[in-house]
Amino acid sequence: MMKLLLSKYLYRIVLVCLLPFVAQAQELYILNEPASNIPKGALGVRLIHMHYPNEQPNSTDRFRLMHALRLAYGISGRWMLWVQPAFSNHHSLELPPDLVNHYHIGTQTVFYSSNPQQVVPYPYRYAGTHFYTKYLFLKHDERNDHFRAAIYAEYSTANNPHEEAEANLYDDTGGWGAGLVITKLYHRWALSYTTGVIVPHPYEGTSGGLPTRMEYGVAWKYNLSLGYLLAPRVYRDYHQNNTNLYVELMGKQYPAARIIQDGERIPASSELHIGQYYWEVYAGIQKIVNSNTRIEITIGAPLYRRSYIHNYPVVQIQLQHYFFP
Repeated sequence: MMKLLLSKYLYRIVLVCLLPFVAQAQELYILNEPASNIPKGALGVRLIHMHYPNEQPNSTDRFRLMHALRLAYGISGRWMLWVQPAFSNHHSLELPPDLVNHYHIGTQTVFYSSNPQQVVPYPYRYAGTHFYTKYLFLKHDERNDHFRAAIYAEYSTANNPHEEAEANLYDDTGGWGAGLVITKLYHRWALSYTTGVIVPHPYEGTSGGLPTRMEYGVAWKYNLSLGYLLAPRVYRDYHQNNTNLYVELMGKQYPAARIIQDGERIPASSELHIGQYYWEVYAGIQKIVNSNTRIEITIGAPLYRRSYIHNYPVVQIQLQHYFFP
């Protein structure tokens, strides 16, 4: 009898602790972080698979791939961090020898020279580690309604021969960033806005045997995420599965890259090197099992202009499990 009462008591404690976390499931966005954090002492382990069509049509590679392992930890109810090493086949071992002598049309590479370089598949290798921390500084909670705001900072050790002007701290360019996240939840809907700055590190290597330095300008990102809780209609216990739908807009603005080759500034000869502003749209679905396992997939396409660091569609599949204290 005592064991039965203790079991019921522990069940209620777990239910009280986890239901607020599960009830906010529609703001566990696939691509963006909400202002909310994972619970104190919780460990989140996420496996990330991302692929998109190869930008070299004649290559033996079918897809460009990126795989990452994210380890996130809740230091407190307001402060969390993660470490995310990544592996990809997004880059060659050095800058292309015709860096300033070619341009792209869609997925086609057009060369100025009469003897274009041999298309060689990029190696799959370690691309860098991404560090991220977020602090929730504003909370206003009501029943089925809350407003939250957080600040974040990030740092990347990536140092790859990245040809494009656009900085990407996940697996392309090293550097740091910081920004603000604002999230509003109302019943089954959650809306979140992220804005931040990216300050990339330059890359130094060779192109065509000449010492070459790629300097990427300071970029700004503007991401808008919308989530909708499709099921269940009523929460009864933490064993119930969740199904959430998402639409996420990913925007970025960045200046032209500076290319310095053999000590001289080289004018940009490709749209890859110029600055621009673009928006992408991603549609996704997420399944949460037993309140601690997330299975999600999202597909992205250009909305206004496009990014040149990948082709489309961009497909991302993720599996995450939470270990609660």
